[in-house]
Amino acid sequence: MKQPTKYALIPFLLFALLGPGYSGAHSTAAEQSNSALSAEQLQAAIIREVQDYLEQRARTLGLTPTIEVAKPRVEHLASCAKLAVQSNETTPLRARMTVSVRCKEPAQWVSHVHAQLSADGFYFTVNRTIEAGEPISLDDLIGHETDVLKISPHIVTDPSQIIGHIATRRLPSGSTVRANGLRHPQSVARGQQVQTIVHGAGFTVTGKGQAVQAGNPGSRIQVRTPTGQLIQGIVLDAHTVEVIAF
Repeated sequence: MKQPTKYALIPFLLFALLGPGYSGAHSTAAEQSNSALSAEQLQAAIIREVQDYLEQRARTLGLTPTIEVAKPRVEHLASCAKLAVQSNETTPLRARMTVSVRCKEPAQWVSHVHAQLSADGFYFTVNRTIEAGEPISLDDLIGHETDVLKISPHIVTDPSQIIGHIATRRLPSGSTVRANGLRHPQSVARGQQVQTIVHGAGFTVTGKGQAVQAGNPGSRIQVRTPTGQLIQGIVLDAHTVEVIAF
């Protein structure tokens, strides 16, 4: 009978020293992470993703939020090494939100997570009647403390977006200031006469026209020239539109 070599005995010696948990192959880091990720850890990771996403969105609005994320159901979800929030920036931040979290690898699934938010702030009313075309000053405003995520998103909560802006319609005393009732002080109104300007290599040509659209500085609008031609330009200020040359 052939005797085993000393090299063939190495696995048996390791088994005796390290116990039954020893195997001859090393698991990868991802496998170790996934195998160690319990349901509670996965749940905590999803909550953390939602919390961070909502907090970041609130801070871009100048808000310091209080966020309560409901525990997602994870018992039917496979372990995940890479989570990502499916962001939808077009949805305004509200007191109740549903955030979708996707597992990107190794499994693929989506969990829809509910959250409640609050953020202290102010909304503003005017203390006198303001006529259309009048600018609004700080002295015209009364601040009211509120949870700004529970009021209409059309109500302006940032005073810098009110002070110096122009009322586009009559605001009776006590009216709440809304975004659609204001325009930027350097904006162009629809139907307004504007100066058009074209820059070329070594030359500048100016003209006049009528704004077909309203626009804030930096926005693109159409202007009708005295000959009836429609041209496009970028609003520079309340009186000037730079023509886009094609």
